[in-house]
Amino acid sequence: MSRLIIFCLLTIFLSSVASAQEKYWIYFNSKTGVKSEIQDSVVAQRNLPIYTPYLEELEKMAVIPEVKSKWLNAITSIVTEEQIVFLNQLDYVKEIKPARKIASTHKAADTEEAIAKYTTVLKQVKAEVLIENGLNGEGVDIGIIDGGFLDANTDRDLDDIFYEDQFKLYRDFTGEYPDPFGGLEIHNDDHGTRVWRTIGGFNRDKDQYYGIATYSNYYLAKSDRGDREFRGEEDFWIAALEWMDSLGIKIINSSLGYSTGFDDPTENYDPLDINGKSAPITVAAQIAAEEKGILLVVSAGNDGNSEFQNLSVPADAKDVLTVGSCTTTSPKKMGFSSIGSPMLNYSKPDVCCYSLGGTSFSAPVITGIAAAIKQNSPELTNYEIMEIIKKSSHFYPYANNYIGYGVPDSEKILRLLDDPDADVWDAEEIKVVGDLALFPAGGLKKVTVYHKRNEYLVLEEGEVKAEEDEFIIAQPAGVRRSTLVINGKVWEIYWE
Repeated sequence: MSRLIIFCLLTIFLSSVASAQEKYWIYFNSKTGVKSEIQDSVVAQRNLPIYTPYLEELEKMAVIPEVKSKWLNAITSIVTEEQIVFLNQLDYVKEIKPARKIASTHKAADTEEAIAKYTTVLKQVKAEVLIENGLNGEGVDIGIIDGGFLDANTDRDLDDIFYEDQFKLYRDFTGEYPDPFGGLEIHNDDHGTRVWRTIGGFNRDKDQYYGIATYSNYYLAKSDRGDREFRGEEDFWIAALEWMDSLGIKIINSSLGYSTGFDDPTENYDPLDINGKSAPITVAAQIAAEEKGILLVVSAGNDGNSEFQNLSVPADAKDVLTVGSCTTTSPKKMGFSSIGSPMLNYSKPDVCCYSLGGTSFSAPVITGIAAAIKQNSPELTNYEIMEIIKKSSHFYPYANNYIGYGVPDSEKILRLLDDPDADVWDAEEIKVVGDLALFPAGGLKKVTVYHKRNEYLVLEEGEVKAEEDEFIIAQPAGVRRSTLVINGKVWEIYWE
């Protein structure tokens, strides 16, 4: 599988959420870190301790065990609904059950009084504004190129899509699984299922939105194998892209990317290759955007904490919509989220949004937004849709190679759909002589600042705490420009 399919959760803490907490039993698949089809004897398995790396990873997600049972291969922990969403995406989590009976806190979904709920990232991009205005991707065709769609047909969060016959076509370019919903969990063959859920998932029993494009039509392609890591997967990806173009699909999500970690190390990419023109998969992506009018939404990559650091291909293609991952408040780059290469003369990623599960699950959120825009204005080109999404983002017009233009805002998107020339952002450039700049904090306690050596390239990302309701921004060595946002206003500092 591609590097984007591996969850990068080991250095991330779960952000604070407002939902109620309850105690749950969290059951694991194995005691050894490998889910085997042939299990050891029950007695031998029961006597083994719970696999320590599972516990370490969960603790770094703020899932703290209260009780550990090696007999049950499970723990109890007090968790939120948002945490449960991400726990259910982990390959090694078998099942999650309430530790006690929990009373229902909302009405049935088919009552007029039912209040829809949204995941953390949908709240961040204000998705409810689109959905409440009837913008749910209805009639828009969306392609998903991914590693597999295991059990998607039995996923409760995708029930409505199957019931309404919105799943249209599937094709396997790897030769592994002609059955669109077959595969193995140990090979991450459900990665595409989770991506699909994030684009258009809705759970009617819980009144819970997991995606925006709940009424779109879906075309699926499997291009990535779970049992091998080789450059041939990029050939499959290109073939899948051309197939979707032949079907006339104009919005495609691909939460796959390639950088390092191939079975044959000689196939690994070098950071110098992330230049927007070297990799065949990048060239194909640019052709799709520039010549075929396809809006290709891709994940930035999960190498931010590695030595490689750079985007995966094809996220370096100039005219794809590259999406990184960022935190929920005072948004800053998630550690794992890959950064734009200094080899590029344009800023990547383009935008960002919240995800604990890697940039694989940031890109689908933006795909849902794109489908909503396309539904409202079918005549818009891929470039025009991208421009609306960028303009709505909180750092516009000052992108950087950590988070791009920042987090899209659905309220601004609606205004731009009504008037493409609407003034939806507030920005100001200032020149500072010396190495200190002062800004009124406006009641904020802290702010994220991006210090850059030029227009795009970040040298330092940091938080500044208010001192007596004032932010004091100091110029680090080698920095020529700095960007910060205070209460919706973007400030671009030019250090003289």
